[in-house]
Amino acid sequence: LCRSAMLACHPAEPPDPMIKIGAMIIAATALGAIPQLHKLASSGSSAGVSAATSGLTLTFTRFNLLATLTVKAPSLRSCADSVLRCLPSLVDALQQAETALILLAILLLVVSLPPNDGATPRRGTAALLLALLALGAAIAAIDARAPCSAPSLAAAEALSAAASAIVLLAFAPQLAET
Repeated sequence: LCRSAMLACHPAEPPDPMIKIGAMIIAATALGAIPQLHKLASSGSSAGVSAATSGLTLTFTRFNLLATLTVKAPSLRSCADSVLRCLPSLVDALQQAETALILLAILLLVVSLPPNDGATPRRGTAALLLALLALGAAIAAIDARAPCSAPSLAAAEALSAAASAIVLLAFAPQLAET
């Protein structure tokens, strides 16, 4: 798995259309969030938006991003000099990173606006963000010490499994209603 990841970024430049398609995909990812961000910001209210679901969705996305970065660590290292060269093989990681930032912005807006602006949602959000940062640091430390090792890949698998469970938890109420 990691050996193929190491080969994912090679010295040859990808065809220009592949770079353009990758860039368009990444740019399009943000378009879906613009209406929600605009509505939250312009209405001055987070009514109808669950802080818990926003937090779970951010957690799910962050777990997937950490798993992807762990598996793609060799590609990332080999692409340090030219992200464009590797863009086609890293589109998924870049999309996940962009989505995580968007979901972070949504969560921060949700807990800064009524009715979700109380002390409990804010403390919960702060605790979640600290936990996600600590987890990211721990995964990075494991991967830096032994990239593509059994512990590194086991961490990526555990993150993927946890992300699947979290997404079910986050969307179970909506699924039950429909």
